Amino acid sequence: MNARSIILSKGDPFTQASMILNKRLVTFLLVGLPALWVAAIAILSVQNATPVALQFLWFESVELPVGVVLSFCVAGAMVLTTGLLVALRSPSR
Repeated sequence: MNARSIILSKGDPFTQASMILNKRLVTFLLVGLPALWVAAIAILSVQNATPVALQFLWFESVELPVGVVLSFCVAGAMVLTTGLLVALRSPSR
């Protein structure tokens, strides 16, 4: 047994409350932030339906509404971040 498991096994109320708070905070961040992004994208896309085309070097995308482009960018960033977190996570022992 390591020191952390000994501390947790003693039933320290502060440590247990801290762990519960951390779990709730993580749950809020995993659910709340994407929900806020979806709400912001919905409001923006309703207010601004102007089609835009992204251009990088000689590549150019088709014209899509701003909300659709923004939602694709956010979804791509989420997928890349998840992939990086999984790839860079050190193996647990």
